[in-house]
Amino acid sequence: MPARLLTVSSPRGGHSSALTPTMPSDGNGNHLVAVNPVLEKMREAQRESHRAYLKGNSDYNRAEMKSVSIEGELRLAEFWLKVVTKNLEDVGKRIEVHDWNFQKIANQDGVRRT
Repeated sequence: MPARLLTVSSPRGGHSSALTPTMPSDGNGNHLVAVNPVLEKMREAQRESHRAYLKGNSDYNRAEMKSVSIEGELRLAEFWLKVVTKNLEDVGKRIEVHDWNFQKIANQDGVRRT
């Protein structure tokens, strides 16, 4: 029986043809693969490299999401700071008006008493 080529998926997508031939079928339709230790080491190194790439990408995405979250919290805090500052300014103006009215009334009472 002639040897067949085993097709494996590359970690970066697409297909690459390995030069590892398959052996005859085991009767269940499954082909037994002749293991080439050099190619197996190369595949394991590629898998490790791809795992490291995915982990690095995941860490980057996690850090980016944290950055986006912190930026959102900062914008929300700035919004509430503006709201509270505006409220305090309004309260301060009302206090000044009340103080001015109180002084005006107190002066009128002082003028009437004399």
